[in-house]
Amino acid sequence: MSKKGLVLEGGGAKGAFHCGAVMALYDNGYRFDGVAGTSIGAINAALIVQDSGYASLLRLWENVHASMFTDFDDEQVENLLNKHLTKDTVAYWSKQVLRIIKNLGIPTEKIIPFLQQNISEKRVRSSSIDLAVVTYSLSDRKPIEIFKDDIPLGEMLNYLLASAYYPAFRLKKINGKLYIDGGVYDNMPVALMAQKGFDDIIAVRTMSRMPHKNSVSKDVAVHYICPSEDLGGTASISHEDINRKIKLGYYDALRFIKGYSGKYYYIDGDIAGVINKAVTILHTFAMRICKEVTIKTKDKSKTSYQDKVFGFLQNCYKTDIESSIWSFIEEYAQRSGLEKFYIYDKQRFMDSLKEKGSIYAKKLKDQKYKGKGSRVATIKDTIFLYYIREVV
Repeated sequence: MSKKGLVLEGGGAKGAFHCGAVMALYDNGYRFDGVAGTSIGAINAALIVQDSGYASLLRLWENVHASMFTDFDDEQVENLLNKHLTKDTVAYWSKQVLRIIKNLGIPTEKIIPFLQQNISEKRVRSSSIDLAVVTYSLSDRKPIEIFKDDIPLGEMLNYLLASAYYPAFRLKKINGKLYIDGGVYDNMPVALMAQKGFDDIIAVRTMSRMPHKNSVSKDVAVHYICPSEDLGGTASISHEDINRKIKLGYYDALRFIKGYSGKYYYIDGDIAGVINKAVTILHTFAMRICKEVTIKTKDKSKTSYQDKVFGFLQNCYKTDIESSIWSFIEEYAQRSGLEKFYIYDKQRFMDSLKEKGSIYAKKLKDQKYKGKGSRVATIKDTIFLYYIREVV
């Protein structure tokens, strides 16, 4: 019988993305035999395991603020994250930086009480769902990959803290040993789950640059849920940022669950017809586009002009022609102000693009006539102007 596993990649505040993704998975009937994570992924994993769901996970992320686990003032944290740098804010953070340097890192005394308020070791252990975390022992100079049954009784929260011991934190010994964030060894423990016999794994990514070991046998199915936009910094915990990451996680997981088309947007249905229509338009107007933006060709054949236009888009988006065209359409849909968090059908997407794209096209014409923008931007804008005119 297949063992289903969930893996949560580390990434600090990006862990809010996990929350949205897990909500969508559970809302659509997914259940797991085990959950593994590193750093914030380990903490989120424990929250999921103790509930066999996402109630505690959502409650934490909806209410998280810096003073829950640091000595920083919440208002000054918000000011810093939102770049509201008043004299008081600059003075406050100047003092904090000096204090952090003097103390050799950010104090961690509030983290264990924070974990105690949100995670019950008893509930985690009594859950039918397994838990695995990754940390790194500086004292022993070796990684620790451990499942809940192997964690000594009463030490669950210490292992979660050890997994999330961000390098900026002041190092403090846990049971006589020093640890650091498990992300230095494996920030997305897919291989660990596979070694334990989990053969159907969903990994929720934060797109961290930390190392991860995802080499598994061909018998193990690994599915990735990836964010469709950048998740920002690991310390970005403003309420606005957190809520957007939760929503993004939900919709990006729905893309995986429902098989929606699109890279940035969510289209319920095949987008091949939209791409083919764009190809036809660009084939028809390639010569005019090239002449308008002074793109030189080897000869005056239609094919040469078409090759130049399609080659330009491929160079911009670094992929094949069809994918480049769709990326181009989504980019200008985004610029035109189409709502991201909406499940479109093909017709609704095109109707919205026609409406908002026509308005945006007028702005582009004004910018173009005033000579604004780089050459690449000018070429892309020109292509869009021809495209939107024809689809309208």
